[in-house]
Amino acid sequence: MNNSQISLWNYLREFTRVYLLISINLTVLMVICLVFLDVLLPLQWIAYVVRLSIGANIGKSFYSKHKQHPNTKALVKLAVFCCLIAFIIDGVSAYLSLPNLDRMFESPFWALSILLVTQTSSFGLIWCGLKQGMRAAEKAEIDCIS
Repeated sequence: MNNSQISLWNYLREFTRVYLLISINLTVLMVICLVFLDVLLPLQWIAYVVRLSIGANIGKSFYSKHKQHPNTKALVKLAVFCCLIAFIIDGVSAYLSLPNLDRMFESPFWALSILLVTQTSSFGLIWCGLKQGMRAAEKAEIDCIS
């Protein structure tokens, strides 16, 4: 199958489903720990680990299904759309959980710089996760054959 014939929608749906479920579960866990145990969990960096691991799982399933690496354009497109999905989910959850969010972004310069840094790192982590998952699936297949 040619790379241009591979649909990325299934992988975007998988990323959305898993990322949304993990985000909801982490929010529920944080609320339970805060309300019942009076403990604030330091989970501010967990979203980056989640993006890398979901990217690796999607890369592994992509390679397992198609037995090839996508071309660079398709890989970048998949990473950009996954990054956009993560941005939307994180934006909605931040808006719902932070009532003073408008005060945080009084300066457009700071708002744009924070957005640029977080989305660049998010894209990089998702892209690296996709590549890592594809390499791991390829290596597992080679080890299985030999």
